[in-house]
Amino acid sequence: MKKDTIIILLAICILAFFLRIYNLNFRPFFLPDEEVYYRTALYYAYDQRIPLYSQFVNNVFHIEFPNHLNYEHPLLGKLLVALSLLIFGNTVEGARFLSAILGTLEIPIVYKIFKKYVKESLALVSSLIFALEPLNLSISRSIMLDGFAMFFSLLGLFLYFYINDLYKKLFFFSLFVGLSISTKLTFFPLIISIILLCIFNFKKNSERLLVSFSLFITIFLIYFLSYIPYFFHFGSNEGILPPEYRFLDYGSHNFHDFLALQSWMLSYHLLWHFNYDFYDYLIINPWFYLVYDGRAYQIFTANPIIVYSGIILLIIFPIYLKLFKIKKYYEILALFLPFSFILFIKGLSWYLIFFNFLSLLIIALIYNFINKNDDLSLTLYVVFLVSIIIVNIIIIFYYFYI
Repeated sequence: MKKDTIIILLAICILAFFLRIYNLNFRPFFLPDEEVYYRTALYYAYDQRIPLYSQFVNNVFHIEFPNHLNYEHPLLGKLLVALSLLIFGNTVEGARFLSAILGTLEIPIVYKIFKKYVKESLALVSSLIFALEPLNLSISRSIMLDGFAMFFSLLGLFLYFYINDLYKKLFFFSLFVGLSISTKLTFFPLIISIILLCIFNFKKNSERLLVSFSLFITIFLIYFLSYIPYFFHFGSNEGILPPEYRFLDYGSHNFHDFLALQSWMLSYHLLWHFNYDFYDYLIINPWFYLVYDGRAYQIFTANPIIVYSGIILLIIFPIYLKLFKIKKYYEILALFLPFSFILFIKGLSWYLIFFNFLSLLIIALIYNFINKNDDLSLTLYVVFLVSIIIVNIIIIFYYFYI
């Protein structure tokens, strides 16, 4: 990289880091999500048992209730919060600090991903937009699991784009997809992306099937290994649930418990995500996920220009590539289309963080299709990018001063 590019990218990273750590404790943990992640992290870091929930109420077990150890989500994200507590201290800032660091490290990764497809100056501008993108910023300032999963996904994507050997790039991408899914199950569409990448990269069906299966095994092994603390917790095995529900309780567990837990997770998420409707956040009020949790207003915010542009591009981009037989962007399509599936599941429609990144990537790609001799088109494109930055700044101001 040129010296000027390094200086500008470093400045963007410094700005991003400042925005992610500034007054990091000015809101309490988001109740219930951050709060239950924090209490679970206390259990893994210090064996402290302060349950926020109980599925056992008035001597009746409610299997549809949230679990006191947040077992409805995989372990890895809470283990990272526990690591943050051990390194940075048992405070609100200590719990959130690792997330802020990883959120900052995403900036140079995103720059390199964009640089793969667009010129250097546009890659820098896109990195700035990403650094200021309010959903990514607000998630990075919290211990929401999406932020950790986002970091793993971007790192895997970077390795896929910059490793030359096809088998190695698919392996490392799958490895980090496994880490993403081991953090938050809502990143499962990346498994479909792996299937599509195998279809695009291999000509023989036998090779497509064999490589896909091998990559699935890699993802499952990563997922399974992330549950080691579930099997070998060295604290007390005393729980708060009836013995028959031990797989959802404190203490160490066996493989049968693991299988029972996965079955419960599946039934829990099918119930939750197909019966609860989050479309209000996408359609009625798409740029604010604003909740008063009894103590403070909590806000996880998306830029509406990026959200709606992504939805429009979801239709236009594949058609354009097909009509003009442009194959070099099929790999991006392999990521974009599967991750858009969550928009059509009403209980998942607000999980936009990775979808927004892919939308921003395609917005940057639009520059490659513009006639560089058409001043009007170039001017409109620049105005569009500037409008995204302005809206980012307005929402960030709102975020800090609500």
